[in-house]
Amino acid sequence: MYDLTHFVDIHPGGKDWIRSTRGTDITELFECYHITDKPYALLQRYHVKDVTTPRNSPYTFHTDGFYNTFKRKIQPILKEIGRGPTNTILLLQDGFVMTYVLLTLAATLTHSYTLAVLAGLLLCLTMIGAHNFFHQRDNFRMYYFDLSLLSSYDWRITHGISHHVYPNTIYDHEIALLEPFFRFLPSPYKSLVLRYGSWVYEQPLFLVVLMLEGLKRLLGLLLGWGKLRPENFLPFLQFLLMAILTPSILVALKYVTFIIITLYY
Repeated sequence: MYDLTHFVDIHPGGKDWIRSTRGTDITELFECYHITDKPYALLQRYHVKDVTTPRNSPYTFHTDGFYNTFKRKIQPILKEIGRGPTNTILLLQDGFVMTYVLLTLAATLTHSYTLAVLAGLLLCLTMIGAHNFFHQRDNFRMYYFDLSLLSSYDWRITHGISHHVYPNTIYDHEIALLEPFFRFLPSPYKSLVLRYGSWVYEQPLFLVVLMLEGLKRLLGLLLGWGKLRPENFLPFLQFLLMAILTPSILVALKYVTFIIITLYY
């Protein structure tokens, strides 16, 4: 057991990783995101006591086991190729978001559905790229994800902490997130509707879920059960700018909706 209270603010990866997992067993998360031996030595400074109860997780990380052996073998490779994005990736990501903003403004000013479709496509590319950045230490590019109706902070938890650490297992939050509409894991109780009907209703359902995520964020802020974060303002700021450039808020809402639909499909 470790007390990281005095380490939170100086954690190289950012505060959120520790704050969002406080009070939980993060053995798998720690092992996955720390490749070298340095974090292990640092962690000993914050050791409080050994835990006597068994872990709920079946995974072990013995020094001579598969996972730690694998990490030792990839360390020289990572030193050679690096662990961060290349300059080309950075330019592409920034280019996507700038082009998206320009197309959104152009679509609003010219009342062009064609430009709105292109803006939606660029927003999709922006989100795909931003996904790679919220796996890293805190950086401004991960907030590009918040230009959509989804939250980079929430996805860091459900996707970065849960899905990528326990991919496609019963420990993976995203596997069970949309039950009972989808059952991704094999089950003897999976009906024909779930097995084959999901191929049809997944399209409208995912779009509705995307819209509901935006509504959930808004209601959370208005009703006080959601924590206000600076990036929460990004989707509202872009909508406000569109509303200023159009004759009415309804026109801005129409193009925002069109962009979001294009983003999904």
